Amino acid sequence: MSNVVQFPGKKVGPLATIDTPLSSIEKRAIFLAQMERGETYVRFNPNVPGVQVPPHLAPQLGPLVLVLKFSYQYKPSDVELTDEGVAQTLSFQGNFFRCAVPWAAVWSIGVVLWPECVPESLTLVLNPQPPQGAPSA
Repeated sequence: MSNVVQFPGKKVGPLATIDTPLSSIEKRAIFLAQMERGETYVRFNPNVPGVQVPPHLAPQLGPLVLVLKFSYQYKPSDVELTDEGVAQTLSFQGNFFRCAVPWAAVWSIGVVLWPECVPESLTLVLNPQPPQGAPSA
């Protein structure tokens, strides 16, 4: 019995192993479910090791977030899903680049959010702390 998920025209790596972190298993399952609808947006921290994006998107001074749209409908349709993350060749202003995003970098897929994975710098922007001495709500 093979532990590879296969869909016609789609390349999906081996199923999760016992050593795969639970959040990675969840992210992979959510990604796959979203992709069966045609496409999905992945929000991730570009500063995590293993992220591969075009140089013009690479973190300079630590951008808070990058969003990539993955789809089986893109040409080439080379989505690769593994225990480690997701990869696909995407087009940026007509130039193709093989992007890779490890699950450890992902904090949102579609409308699903993993709050514990949101970069701290982004949580501070979204939930600023009141100045010291200010009355709390």
